[in-house]
Amino acid sequence: NMHSIIHYARHNGSDYPETECKIYQGLKQQDIIHADDEVFWKADGTSFWVEYWSHPIVRAGEVVGAVITFIDISERVKRYKTHF
Repeated sequence: NMHSIIHYARHNGSDYPETECKIYQGLKQQDIIHADDEVFWKADGTSFWVEYWSHPIVRAGEVVGAVITFIDISERVKRYKTHF
């Protein structure tokens, strides 16, 4: 379960329940998801801002997984926040 490894908390460290996760919701609805306002977590406990796309893998009408692509947008977020 990748959510419990890299997507378990929000940017402020508060719990991010899987049922509220955009990726999880996309899988349930068999939708492609795009987000640029969340963080992924590293093994060392630090996080980084990401822009990601989630594409469900569907076989015989059933979701069997997903392909998640992401980019680190930490510098973009940092620049944006310093202008306001």
